[in-house]
Amino acid sequence: MTDTGLSPPQLLELYRLMSMARRLEERLALLSGRANLAGDVSREEGIGREGSPTDTALIRGGAEGMGREATSVGAAFALAAGDFVAPSFRDLGAVLARGCPPRTLFLQALARSGGPCGGKDGNLHFCDLERGVMGGTSAPGAMVPVVVGLLLGARMQGRNCAAVAFIIGGATSTGQFHEGLSLAAVRGLPLVVVIENDSSFPSAGVLRDAGLESLADRAIAYGIPSELVDGGDVLAVHDATRRAAERARMGKGPTLLEARMPVPPDDPIAGSALAGVTGPEAGGSTPQSR
Repeated sequence: MTDTGLSPPQLLELYRLMSMARRLEERLALLSGRANLAGDVSREEGIGREGSPTDTALIRGGAEGMGREATSVGAAFALAAGDFVAPSFRDLGAVLARGCPPRTLFLQALARSGGPCGGKDGNLHFCDLERGVMGGTSAPGAMVPVVVGLLLGARMQGRNCAAVAFIIGGATSTGQFHEGLSLAAVRGLPLVVVIENDSSFPSAGVLRDAGLESLADRAIAYGIPSELVDGGDVLAVHDATRRAAERARMGKGPTLLEARMPVPPDDPIAGSALAGVTGPEAGGSTPQSR
């Protein structure tokens, strides 16, 4: 065993999952680019001989999860077999960490009949309840109250399980996030909310408008613990999630984790969002616990 609490085979598995997630993202991005898509189901100009779209024409926009592999894999890998995870469409690593085969992801992305949705949807929002994967949604923060409902139901059934819900930074300003977290805190539900803050979305504006130094500070209003971690460090994310899940199963309620990820210097979206912003909201804050 290492000082991380993980064995060498487990450490290798973390690396394998992160590498696989990146390769899948790259392949989806390649297929999406060939189909000339902008994040939605579309038909490319060149269609099949019989007038049907080619495989790549049904691929939805990809490459959204690049750079998030350490957070998505680390958090999901920290969960127990009976726990649940609610990933966004950017969190392929979390789905892989729960044991979902790569082939299943491609069948879903290609809208094939053998996919989880039977070919009726080409998005990466799907359920695999046997592996504890809840169907996600693109609506920011929408899965937080859904997971809260799942945990309430599990409690009624006498099950002691934890759940992780992934959200983007901007989702912390939605009513769904606050309603779900409030109920989880009041009922002491075993929920771990992971904020993936890469500043490519309006996270910087949220910090500025709310007067926050960290999105993890949202937890103060609900009297629950929070932690700010380096989202590029898979071991740090794994350790923080593991401790949060253990507290949750002991009946100590929810935890809010903010995974702060470095922004590539050539990211035009993040550069625009952070224009004129300095301090911790610019991505240089030191990970800490509260």
